[in-house]
Amino acid sequence: MECVREGLTNAIANCDYLLPGGVRVIYDGYSVFFQNAGKLRLPLSQVLIGGDSDPRNEGVMNLLHLAKIGDKAGEGVPNVFRRMRLLGLPEPILKQTSAPFRTSLTLFVSSSLHSDDSTLDSKVLHHLTENGPSSVSEIAKGLSVNNATISISLKGLVSSGIVANNGKKTRGKKFWINGGESKNGLDAFDSACLKKI
Repeated sequence: MECVREGLTNAIANCDYLLPGGVRVIYDGYSVFFQNAGKLRLPLSQVLIGGDSDPRNEGVMNLLHLAKIGDKAGEGVPNVFRRMRLLGLPEPILKQTSAPFRTSLTLFVSSSLHSDDSTLDSKVLHHLTENGPSSVSEIAKGLSVNNATISISLKGLVSSGIVANNGKKTRGKKFWINGGESKNGLDAFDSACLKKI
């Protein structure tokens, strides 16, 4: 899919490789989530309109264009939104965070949310990626789902090694994407999520 290729191209070309985190890609069967360290060098509103381009790694972008990967400079993100609309898929989510500096793009590759376990798992993973270590009640509140349902999802994610916790029994128990000693899941590529494909 062209949109997925463009999402990856943008993440690689705009990543600030001097910051921890690098580029992460997670596919969960419902969506493809791209995240790179650093913020965009243009205002988000300008990126969505298109026309201007200021990639952080211009040499990398030029190399990708020589390999016929990615859209014309300044047109990639608007084209992704347009293509997803034409395909009848939900609108992508492009956002930036400041603590830590991250840019993320979520592309939904399914037109409807199913209430099966894998979709709930993907929502839980997305919540943990965006919010860092969280308790069952924090995740449940964020997703508008009851605590028992979240606990079942987390049990499966922990047993598969995708999610880790601090080992506490109840009070103060936190979960995060299993990404090493940082315990926030943001500083490592979570290849375990790809096992769910």
